[in-house]
Amino acid sequence: MRAWIAGVVVLTVGVLANCGTTNSGFGADGGDDGAENDSTTPGQDSGNNPFGDTGSGEAAPPCVGLKCDVQNCGSGTTSISGTVYDPAGKNPLYNILVYIPTFPNDPLPTISHGMSCDTCAAKIDNAMATALTDTKGHFVIKNAPVGANIPIVVQVGKWRRKFTMPTATVACVDNAYPNPNTPATRLRLPAKKSEGDMPLIAYATGCDPMDSLIQKVGIDPAEFTGPKLGGMVEVYKGKSTTLTPPAGAGDAYTGLWDNATEMERHDIVMNACECSPYPRNNGYQNLDTYLNGGGRFFASHYHVNFFADSSATSDLKAAATWNEWGSCGSGPYAIDTTFPKGKAMADWMQGIFPTIPYGSFTATSSCIVQDIHATVSGISQQWIYDTSTKYPGYISINTPTNKQPADRCGRAVVTDLHVGSSSQTLEQQEAALEFMFFDLAACVQDDNSVPTPPTPN
Repeated sequence: MRAWIAGVVVLTVGVLANCGTTNSGFGADGGDDGAENDSTTPGQDSGNNPFGDTGSGEAAPPCVGLKCDVQNCGSGTTSISGTVYDPAGKNPLYNILVYIPTFPNDPLPTISHGMSCDTCAAKIDNAMATALTDTKGHFVIKNAPVGANIPIVVQVGKWRRKFTMPTATVACVDNAYPNPNTPATRLRLPAKKSEGDMPLIAYATGCDPMDSLIQKVGIDPAEFTGPKLGGMVEVYKGKSTTLTPPAGAGDAYTGLWDNATEMERHDIVMNACECSPYPRNNGYQNLDTYLNGGGRFFASHYHVNFFADSSATSDLKAAATWNEWGSCGSGPYAIDTTFPKGKAMADWMQGIFPTIPYGSFTATSSCIVQDIHATVSGISQQWIYDTSTKYPGYISINTPTNKQPADRCGRAVVTDLHVGSSSQTLEQQEAALEFMFFDLAACVQDDNSVPTPPTPN
């Protein structure tokens, strides 16, 4: 088996084990203007050497694996295109890595779980060509090999699934992966661990049915179990719950937030609003350690006190201007399109809700509570805001905040958005949460730079 090569720090989504490890997941943005943002192998000058002449008069090394099946198309290319969907197979996803393994018979690298300080700066071993999905979920892989049974891997961090082109690829034309009407058979992320790899999520319950959102995006309810009982969504009970806790459910306070070891073995910690602030005890310092070590943390409404309370750590308190507890904003709300991912979010939302004015945002079941007065330049990023008060309703923070943006590897999102009705159709505020959920899972990068896919090895 060929292993990952971590050229710098290995890229991962979720939260991994140690800096520089090779248990990585790769995610990046697909551009913010609807165009494919791809990285491919160099073109060929012969039928069996994808690297051509080295420029020194010496022949390049012989091709290997599927690189030998790339055909010279002159100024054209053989490409594979398609659309990647969420685990439910309903909404196309932005920021998904798609690549072709060089050696199709090699097993995919093992993805281990837990906190790890990894960034987007990495190469992929056993990948001959890569691309990223755009805001419509669409990708184009150029310089693809010709032939039958071409493998395709879709991945965002620790979400990963392998497919095979159902028909042989034809040289020098685009080969579209079929987009069937049946969502379950689409090119989508895994809904359960038997379909591929998934991040290990700690889910803390509350009065807001965030668990229904997790299931709406397609995660199989069978994955909801107690800690260490086999599911990829481990349930910990908060002060209230809209979810009937599964057998063996943990306690969110003593079993998760107060327990650094337990928190750090998860890739993502996701919290449902508890409808009232509660002291977080040892959780303040544990969260700071978790985030600075590469953890991912989803804070909903009253979990803002992890960042804003007097007991919160100084670096997280300084990440924004907090307002515990603000009154409900009057709106209207808008998506901040002044940075690359913000524009990508607005483009993506327009595709999901074409009748809503571009860049506007509607909270239907509840308003956005103004727990945040302002973001801090270079530290936190506003995504959704009240256009009348200018207060943010959703922000992200990359950590450690005392490092340069390119060296930050943890990520927290703090949201005043809430889950809507129990319908299986996502409301606009829930769709925004879906976008942010998969963005949280992706590799960490500076939000003010336009992302590029990892380089094929």
